[in-house]
Amino acid sequence: MNNTQNPKSFFSKYKIALIVSVIILALAATAWVKKDIIYLHYAVAKNNEFKPGDTLYASEYLFNRNKTINDIIIYQSVSPKSFFPFSNKSYMADVGLKIPGEKLLQRKTGKVGTYVGYKVGNLKIGDDHYIPFVYYIIKLDNSVLYKEHVISLPEAYNIQNGYIKDDNYLYVDSFNITDKDSKKFTKN
Repeated sequence: MNNTQNPKSFFSKYKIALIVSVIILALAATAWVKKDIIYLHYAVAKNNEFKPGDTLYASEYLFNRNKTINDIIIYQSVSPKSFFPFSNKSYMADVGLKIPGEKLLQRKTGKVGTYVGYKVGNLKIGDDHYIPFVYYIIKLDNSVLYKEHVISLPEAYNIQNGYIKDDNYLYVDSFNITDKDSKKFTKN
């Protein structure tokens, strides 16, 4: 009688445990690399008070000391045209369109549009540094823009060469938006 163990039997005996361990390790590594994005999705799911169709207002934090208000930058989501997905990252591009703060003051309301949804996108800083950030998808109230901007709204303005639009949505930084109109707009 031969008591030597067949090497194949050891592998086959622990095959399922080995495969499950490798999958768990891969998921843990992915979660570790993407932890900022996962946290942002969690934070939005827990704290987002908006529902599609809700009115969005400019935050009073946009006001300066001299009672003027900063413009709100409009973004579009763009991706590289490249076939290789890791050559450049997708990011939220400042397309050169802004909601003018002075226009909000003239209208005496901070209403900027309607909430459609949200997206965790990358803010590009410099040539190759990206920070994940929460952006709200917005259906703009055209009265917050000057007439020359309303005509060309569906078109992208300043998208970097080698990139294409991911979608036709317009985005605003979530820190610039609130669910209530500020009394600071009616005081001016």
